[in-house]
Amino acid sequence: MAGSYESAKRMVDACKDAGVPFFVHENYRWQAPVREAKRLVDEGRIGELFRGRFEFRHCLPEFAWDNQPLLKKLERLVLADQGSHQFDLARFFFGEFKSIYAQHLRVRDDIAGEDVATALLRSPQAIVTVHITFVTKTEERHFPETMFYLEGNRGTLELKPDFWLHVTTAAGTWVTQVEPPRYPWADPAYDVNHASMVPLHQDFLKALRTGAPPENTGEDNLKTMQLVYAAYESAAHNQVISLSAE
Repeated sequence: MAGSYESAKRMVDACKDAGVPFFVHENYRWQAPVREAKRLVDEGRIGELFRGRFEFRHCLPEFAWDNQPLLKKLERLVLADQGSHQFDLARFFFGEFKSIYAQHLRVRDDIAGEDVATALLRSPQAIVTVHITFVTKTEERHFPETMFYLEGNRGTLELKPDFWLHVTTAAGTWVTQVEPPRYPWADPAYDVNHASMVPLHQDFLKALRTGAPPENTGEDNLKTMQLVYAAYESAAHNQVISLSAE
């Protein structure tokens, strides 16, 4: 959204003062399996959430570095590039957080920024961890999928590789696969991301036509940017950072 939190806030304020709509293309929350998981949570299938874990654990394929060569030069990498998505997902399910503690490190020797990070987020009712890596080799090669595990007082919900959702309650475990739609213009390597842009843009068009705000406003995304830059501050000082209510 911006190179600093202060700059992002000035962008939001400038658009508000000018009466100009400010939308942010934050598409991860619009992925088909994520929307289905949110529907199940909102239905109360697993009760009130009290803990969560969000993971983007991949050894990025070389084509990902090749089609985004700037990534290797960024001094702030994994938390800025992927952290913005994962923190938004955490907010999507758990609401706003009151503090964050983060650590990061660099594993590759041919990049400028960090490629591994972990953050601990605390809300009044929940604890959430966010784990991000661009260098981890796993048996599950499902780039660029996000996986998460949500715990509620009535059960758990897990998004596993290949878009499998597992919901476990006292009644047992219910399993379903929620694959993203296929579009001829989409890159198959990025199916889940590219397909998510369709409902996101539909939400933008609806907002422009009706005047009702979309989900992804600049003002809302400012709260995600606060988490991103607070994570860097936390890692730099090895401290828990309290978050403001703005």
